[in-house]
Amino acid sequence: MLADSGYAGEPITLMAAQDMAHHKVWGDVTADLLKRLDMKVDFAAVDWGTVVARMQQKSPPGQGGWQMTVFSLLWHRECRPDQQISTCRRQCLREWLGE
Repeated sequence: MLADSGYAGEPITLMAAQDMAHHKVWGDVTADLLKRLDMKVDFAAVDWGTVVARMQQKSPPGQGGWQMTVFSLLWHRECRPDQQISTCRRQCLREWLGE
């Protein structure tokens, strides 16, 4: 099924802040699950400031960019459970990161 999705074995860059306990655990679990799915994971275990700075990168993962991260917001007035996750993600990124 993974091959059918277009995944060709390239490393997936996952960032997780290690100085925030819930982000660290969430990142560890996510990396483990991806590896169990036979995905190659480039796990960037960094501090929260680096996650925030790197999230703004538009570069490819091998040049400082990223593909996945774990983070949480307390709640956002525009991100409602009845909305699609992609819509919520786009709006949160646009407002939070200025995209």
